Amino acid sequence: MGRKKTPLSDSLAIKASIVDTAEALFRDIGYSKTTVGEIAKALGMSQANVYRYFPTKASINEVICERVVLRIEERCKSVINTDKDAKYRLSMFLVEYFRAVKDNVIKDKRLHEMVVKAVEQAWGVIQSHVDRMDRIVQQILSAGISEGVFKAVDVSKASLAIQNAFSAFTYPGLVERQIIDAVNSGGEELAEARLLDLIDIVFRGICL
Repeated sequence: MGRKKTPLSDSLAIKASIVDTAEALFRDIGYSKTTVGEIAKALGMSQANVYRYFPTKASINEVICERVVLRIEERCKSVINTDKDAKYRLSMFLVEYFRAVKDNVIKDKRLHEMVVKAVEQAWGVIQSHVDRMDRIVQQILSAGISEGVFKAVDVSKASLAIQNAFSAFTYPGLVERQIIDAVNSGGEELAEARLLDLIDIVFRGICL
């Protein structure tokens, strides 16, 4: 007889349990030190059963990373849901993105390790996140052009340029470097001050 199929609802619950347990272990002892065997042991199941739902540890991490980036996205969206002009909304979007990466990743060292690994491996979830953020920036730029706040730029090219310019304040590994440099220079708050300086410079180029 073949293996009895697990009902869909039970299967989804088991997958969620595996992800929850893995995330707790990743935060506790780190991504690199956590094995599928330890995840299985914590759940009271066999490694083979874990592999029924996730073929690799990396595939579990991808789901966890999606949770992280969606939390970041929600924070960013929350600050641009305002009737203020596009300049304000783009500025707040960039500041909140930096704060979200810092709070959700950088201040949790082991979670930071996990996300950096995901970025290095160019997992689809990271690219999807980048694409969604790009669409938001393009929408704000387009609105700003219509409002007479921004110059009539190519929004696709301008969005890419902005993402490249602000990578030091959005890419987890570079954000960590920014925080370390700021602390060594007198205080963590200097990192956000530098971000605001960069925003000011960029706005001089795109604002009317």
